[in-house]
Amino acid sequence: MLTAKSEGRFGGRGAALRAVAVSPDGRRVLTGGRDHNVRLWDLESKKELACFTGHTGEVQGVAFSPDGRRAASGSADYTVRVWRLPNVEPPPKPAAPVKPPAAGASNDGFVSLFNGKDLTGWKTHTDQPGDWKVEDGLLVGSGPLSHLFSERGDYRDFHLRLVAKINRTGDSGLYFRSEFGASKVSAVSGLKYPSGYEAQIVGPSSGDDQPTGSLCGGFSGPGARPTNPADTWFTLEVIANGDHLVIRVDNKVIEDVHDKSNSYGRGHLALQCGGGGRSTRIQVRKIEIMDLTTASANVGASAPSAIPAGSPTPLPSGSVWKGTRTYRKGAWIGVTVPYELHIRERSGQSFNGHIFNNGPGRNRAEVEGELSGDSIRWHERQRGSTAEYDMQGALKGDTIRVDFKGGYDARQNIEGDGELQRLTGGAPVRID
Repeated sequence: MLTAKSEGRFGGRGAALRAVAVSPDGRRVLTGGRDHNVRLWDLESKKELACFTGHTGEVQGVAFSPDGRRAASGSADYTVRVWRLPNVEPPPKPAAPVKPPAAGASNDGFVSLFNGKDLTGWKTHTDQPGDWKVEDGLLVGSGPLSHLFSERGDYRDFHLRLVAKINRTGDSGLYFRSEFGASKVSAVSGLKYPSGYEAQIVGPSSGDDQPTGSLCGGFSGPGARPTNPADTWFTLEVIANGDHLVIRVDNKVIEDVHDKSNSYGRGHLALQCGGGGRSTRIQVRKIEIMDLTTASANVGASAPSAIPAGSPTPLPSGSVWKGTRTYRKGAWIGVTVPYELHIRERSGQSFNGHIFNNGPGRNRAEVEGELSGDSIRWHERQRGSTAEYDMQGALKGDTIRVDFKGGYDARQNIEGDGELQRLTGGAPVRID
């Protein structure tokens, strides 16, 4: 039964609770109400763990999945949404020794794909077996052209980190959403390569005009183009989220592109050795991945996932923020459209990137802005158009709320507001 006492414990009377559910382990509580939000609470401390936004009507029903990892909510907006819940550590046992993390897992949500001992989880193709082995805790590839594939072949949306180094003349690469095999034949060399996206890895004297971090196959965007020293460790990151592909090398954004045709939807990961027939020795110290598969699903609408409450205030390079913007004054008054903010680079209080207005890949505008405490503002200039908007608001936790003004010229005087939630990507950055 919902009572004034329960409303006071979980969110206050302002939330006007309409639904409550207790997790199978009895440690967490889900609530929903007139504020359109679904909230996750710790039952013992009454602390809010996460807030899920996306419904446009009051939430009238909530439930946990049997394993407690997901939640469902039904709303007066005629949608049902399924949410992936943040992990909860087992309750502490004061007298018991601290247990180490499970094999392959890390504290930041990444899972190791290389155990430092053998090739468990990886395989070669009979057409290109190559010479792949583990030496002194390192994954090493050498010899003629070959590819080492992940056993798993359904990787789709993820954030991958690879720590590697390559010899001066080496030509390697990290394939993702790849086939198992090599069906593509180079018209120049006649060599065979997998069908899939490839993040380039090359030595400084390889002769390749696409440096490490470049996205091969004509997808390259206007990113930086550094050259990595030979036999020097570097970190390559690949963030694949739908048609949005971001590649970073040592925290510098090299590629930030959208493949509108979504050429490769899912597949294997693969490490290459001996690309272009060049003498190569690629060494990998670490390869780990975080699954970014959609954390929320619904009937009739699209909603972003939630980040656990209490995490550092984020606006990291490579992060993606999604939500809506609503026009309150001007030509499109009363219209609400999907809205995305993609952060390309963050330096101190300044940042830049781009937005999509009225749907993924639509009405792209370049963005430059800055942070000051919790205050955030940016300026949008739409490509191939005179449209410009000024956005100003606040970044609190993992939510941005802004008001905007602008239009195609000063006479339009369009105004409105928007709300964005951090969907994924990047590393948390504290704002001083």
